[in-house]
Amino acid sequence: MYCVTSVFIFQKDFSKRIEKYLNENYRIILIYPVPKIIKNVSVEVEKNLKNNEFPIKIVNIDFFKYLEETKKIFNFFDTMNHKNLYRIYPHKKFCNTLLKNKCVGNTQDHLYFIDSTHLSKKGSELINMDLIKIIDSIY
Repeated sequence: MYCVTSVFIFQKDFSKRIEKYLNENYRIILIYPVPKIIKNVSVEVEKNLKNNEFPIKIVNIDFFKYLEETKKIFNFFDTMNHKNLYRIYPHKKFCNTLLKNKCVGNTQDHLYFIDSTHLSKKGSELINMDLIKIIDSIY
């Protein structure tokens, strides 16, 4: 019970703080959860390269597992609405793009993650494109 109560208090406090800034005409961009790739993408791709395995295996996770693991955060973020609130959905860059019903950590040409959770330069660029679009639309 303690955990559920703590989460509820955190969410309520977070919502209040966000709403305060939004009502003061600040613009806030919510970035939804980035998929967590179970394996270290760099290590897996390096193994393929060392073993001369081509094409390089695409390191991935199940899209529906990602949705299930992030469901509470999505639901919480989705409850917040305001004219000054913007959203970025990283999964739209990594999931159901290269492989159906999968979130990928790499392509044949690019690493999107340097390990299992941290975006590479290329992965960050994908998210940054959406961020720049929102910022341009605000200003």
